[in-house]
Parts: sequence; C-alpha cells; structure tokens
Amino acid sequence: MKPLITNIQRFCVHDGPGIRTTVFFKGCTLHCPWCANPENIHFDEETFFISEKCISSCKYIKECLQKKYPKECPYGAIGKWGKYFTEEKLYNELIKDKNFYGAEGGITFSGGEPLLFLCDYEWTLNRLRQDGIDMAVETALNVSEQKVKWSASYIDRFYVDIKTVDESIFNYYIGGDIDLYKKNVTILKQLKNIEKIVFRVPIVSYFLQNSKVLLEVKKYLDEIEAKNIEIFSVHNLARKKYERLGRIFTAYETISEESLIEIKKLFQSPNRSVEIKHI
Repeated sequence: MKPLITNIQRFCVHDGPGIRTTVFFKGCTLHCPWCANPENIHFDEETFFISEKCISSCKYIKECLQKKYPKECPYGAIGKWGKYFTEEKLYNELIKDKNFYGAEGGITFSGGEPLLFLCDYEWTLNRLRQDGIDMAVETALNVSEQKVKWSASYIDRFYVDIKTVDESIFNYYIGGDIDLYKKNVTILKQLKNIEKIVFRVPIVSYFLQNSKVLLEVKKYLDEIEAKNIEIFSVHNLARKKYERLGRIFTAYETISEESLIEIKKLFQSPNRSVEIKHI
C-alpha cells in the first residue's frame, strides 16, 4: 500500500519550535474518539462531500444524497483526501520553505501516525538532513519497535502523545496496546536525549471525571523522568470534517483555562517544563 498524504501545511507554529511545515500522513493504528484529524484515521483515499456547496438543481443531486458521488462536481462540493507523493516530489515541496525556518523551525511529520510511513521516504529524509533542516514527528508510538528505532536515527525531536496509561481505557477508547506504547517510550529514551522528547497530554472531559486517570499519567511521567510536557484541551473544531466524511461526530466539552492550570500544577515537578497549549 502506497503512503498517502492529506495535507502539507505551511507556516505552522504549534507543531514544534519556530515556523514549520507540517506533513499529514493518512492512516493510524488508533481510533481516538476525539481525533481532530478524522481524514487521517483510515489508510485509503476517501471522498468528502461539502453539502453547503451542493446545488439542488444539479443533475447529480440524487446520487450524492445516496453517497454515490460522481468523479467530478461542477460546484466543488466533492473532493478527495489522500494523495501519493514520490520521495523526490515530497522533498521538492518541503525544500520550498527552507528560507522561512530560521534557526529553530523545520519540518514536522504528523498524521495519522507518521512512523508508519517514514521508512518509505528514506531518500527524502537523507536529503533534508543534508540540508540541515530540523525534523520532528508527532506520534502515538503505537507502532513496531523497529519503526521507532529506525525513525530515531533520522528525526531530531519527538512529540509523543500520552492519552492515558490505564490499560482498559487505552484498549477500549483508543484501540491501542499500552504495553507496546510503554516499551517504545523506553526504546526512544535510550536512543534520544530526553530533552528532545515532548510528551503531549490531551485533556478530555471524561478523564477529568475520574481523577485516577490523570494521577496515573502523572505517576508515569515521573517514572520516565519526562522533562517537557504539553497539555491541551480537546476541541470540536473538526465537526465539519466528520460531517463531510459521513461519520458520526462526538462533541467534547472544552476544558476551562482554570482546570488546565490546575492540571499543570499537578504535572509540575523540579527540572520539568509544563506548558498549556491552545491548539
């Protein structure tokens, strides 16, 4: 299966230090119910339908309402998520932004789960490294140990999700393997300076109703001696994406700034940076 990319987003400021270009790969091993990028959960190309652009007099209206979309829409109501890039084409797209990166910026690979696909772009990564461009990934680490080890030899910094360490919640709500996740965290710590690993904790209203969940996360962060932590509230900004993909959207309560500050205090410890992010 060829890796697909849904977006190359330029001038990003939330996906690592400085100004960055973020590459979104399509396909993930998890299915977080609050996912902000639902177009990147499935691995295959998908059709999306923008109902507000649809014209009732269009000759395709009946087919579209039955999700039997034509190849082309005269009103731009139909589009595709997922495009294949060769190694050279991806490099050429990314190198365009080199002058904007400055001393801190660079490229961030996101998704979906980018560690599933980076091995298909070894030539691209080598060229970017030769150009001195900082590379980061946003990952849930629910991949094989081999992929973690391989990526660590190319990637400069890792942004690692830590949603919960409760095995039952992890398996039921997220669909992952908590033992694999912890093993990969250990491997990553052995291969990369802990200062180059940022642990990101999405705060979900459901978890706040069970303080044990956050306490377990705090305990785990202490055990692995995490130095850099980012916390943020999940949000509902992806509602339209779910609707356009014909999927059920589940709304989550936005966590208040006061609650985020209290959680920040919970996670804080000597020699540790905890930041509240507004993503």
